[in-house]
Amino acid sequence: MRVHTIEGSGRTVGRLKRLALAVTLALLAALSLAACGSSGSSAADSTTAPVKTSITAGVPKDASAEPPWNGRFVQVNVATAKPGALRPEDWHVTVNGKEPQLDKGASILPYSPHGAMVAFSFRTPYTDLGTYEFHVTYAPKDGPKVERSWEYKW
Repeated sequence: MRVHTIEGSGRTVGRLKRLALAVTLALLAALSLAACGSSGSSAADSTTAPVKTSITAGVPKDASAEPPWNGRFVQVNVATAKPGALRPEDWHVTVNGKEPQLDKGASILPYSPHGAMVAFSFRTPYTDLGTYEFHVTYAPKDGPKVERSWEYKW
């Protein structure tokens, strides 16, 4: 029996395997990100947009359940009808009752048709172990104010 080989076919198969792996990993990453943003919601929830804006979660949240906080940021997850319409100047954060200096204004990342992540990056990190009280406010000129506070023990 005679076997014919095509020169370079091993390299082609290797490339195809790497491409398939890359596509699979990208798909898994996208699904993981979508799951983070939609935890606690059902398929029926996705057909109706939220009527009002609400802050659904804050990070850092729990020192025992999350990776260590590096003292550089605070973020909130937001449910809203139009995440692309959120403006950075409408968002404010305080830490232990004081407004920290930020690297820039709020960073807004829409991650679904009705959800966004809003992050605040501190110019000077909070490095002391202890209890931190975070307070995030969304106060648009044309709508109601939304607030969320939480305590974090580091």
